[in-house]
Amino acid sequence: MFKLKKLHPPFGSEDNPLLEASYAEGEIRVVGGLCEVRLPETRERLLKTGYTDQEERPSGKAKGRR
Repeated sequence: MFKLKKLHPPFGSEDNPLLEASYAEGEIRVVGGLCEVRLPETRERLLKTGYTDQEERPSGKAKGRR
């Protein structure tokens, strides 16, 4: 699963999501500028059309440190 963020409006809302078309995945819902895609091919296409990878935020827990 790839999480992507749209760079430019419109961003879509819960009541009125923006729909992106994908042959392999069907319609992709964009809510608040964020969407999730399953396939690398879809990710690559959306990255070329104004999306960027959504960075994973650390949970705040340091692993293995004392």
